[in-house]
Amino acid sequence: MQAILGDWAQEPAIRQSPRLGDDLAEISTQLDRCKRIITGVLASSGATRSEGATRGDPAIFFDLAVQEWRNHHPDTALDYRNDLLPGEETVLDLSLRQALFNLLENAETAGPGTVALHIGREGDQITLRVTDRGPGFAPEILEAPAQPWNSTSPREGAGLGLFLCRNVARRFGGALTVSNISSGGAEVVMRLTLPPIAGD
Repeated sequence: MQAILGDWAQEPAIRQSPRLGDDLAEISTQLDRCKRIITGVLASSGATRSEGATRGDPAIFFDLAVQEWRNHHPDTALDYRNDLLPGEETVLDLSLRQALFNLLENAETAGPGTVALHIGREGDQITLRVTDRGPGFAPEILEAPAQPWNSTSPREGAGLGLFLCRNVARRFGGALTVSNISSGGAEVVMRLTLPPIAGD
């Protein structure tokens, strides 16, 4: 479908019509959203793990993922800190990147203000801690966090992001927790068990 849309974009009738151009751009945007949702569903179920699994340094992996997210969200203020020490090697896969994107996009849509991401360690687990300055989670979300479609947002597909992140965390021996910040905003923490691979 993307190839067809690309061909249509070159048609003279469409290039000369701002309305048709806008419609085509909206279709392309919605197609991208569908692809991200499907990718997330597959990733959380483990369907992509064998295909996307790789050995790598988690410090570098998350730095590259954040840079990719920033490239697609240039207008979002992101306070990023990565305290992981480089030089380790573990098993990584695409579901981790998708989960991180979900956390950041949820925080971005929560409201205006800086989104913060702190990556660090707690014992033998890696923690991804995302905070925002929005209104915080509604009581029904706090009571039943990370349930599919449990969302107060009118946005299509809302409610899947935390659900997918929780499943990814569980697959990597971790967990997902959500809370409100007393000074305003919300915090989501995803904990992952990514044991180092011994040197060959």
